[in-house]
Amino acid sequence: MRDQVQIATKMGLEWKGGAVFRDSRPTRIRREIEDSLRRLRTDVVDLYQVHWPDLETPIADTARTLEDLHREGKIRAIGVSNFSPAQMDVFRATARLDAVQPPCNLFEREIEADVLPYANRTGLTRALGRSESAPNGSDRRRRGLARR
Repeated sequence: MRDQVQIATKMGLEWKGGAVFRDSRPTRIRREIEDSLRRLRTDVVDLYQVHWPDLETPIADTARTLEDLHREGKIRAIGVSNFSPAQMDVFRATARLDAVQPPCNLFEREIEADVLPYANRTGLTRALGRSESAPNGSDRRRRGLARR
């Protein structure tokens, strides 16, 4: 059954005291992949994505850690979400980058001018169709999560 399913997950966010913080330090990444593999009951994640750029951790450190996880066979593909083309260039100078998931919805279309052309030029897979930036991040209908 596992060979018929693609597992994608994200890393790099930590909840403390009701607030969310970006954390893409190598130790955090390693802890998160082990936790994900255990929770998902698998030995490999097909697409592992950095949820947001962590401005306190060098992108190269994050990229190098993900490349190491790829070499170790724990992840098959590396992706980023919410990264600018300049940040992706920094990432790609250190590690492979397979996919990008930019913010894309009726109200956020900036990607048409920068991220999408970049993805096309560099051959990145584009994962579109989410809207985490909906007002207050809680509009389930706008995010396509409403129950019918």
